Amino acid sequence: MAKTYNNPNPKRIAIIELLKNFNRDKNHGIWNKVIKELSRSRKNRRKVNLWKINKYSKENDIVIIPGKVLGSGKIDHKVTICGFEFSKKVKDLANKDENINLITINDLLKQNPRGSNVKILC
Repeated sequence: MAKTYNNPNPKRIAIIELLKNFNRDKNHGIWNKVIKELSRSRKNRRKVNLWKINKYSKENDIVIIPGKVLGSGKIDHKVTICGFEFSKKVKDLANKDENINLITINDLLKQNPRGSNVKILC
């Protein structure tokens, strides 16, 4: 039988708890989906490249990635990317490229508590 090693990320656990507490009485569907995706096991967590964000988003969209954003590809239109983690390459590209605006899930929750006009990419 394979041994399993549970190494929880305290930042991820804190965000899940924050979203659960926030969404408990409001029940906005988008946050339920984000909670479900963030609660996945490590090997099943989402990883999305920039080319996929570019393909499925339009100008001035807000896209939430409940996982890690990777730097393969490029963005050719303005987009706000909200993610749990960002690779170093994505952070560097965001500093150089005016089309990419990176925010955290906490920031999006404060700016847009209802989650309206937000796309989830998995």
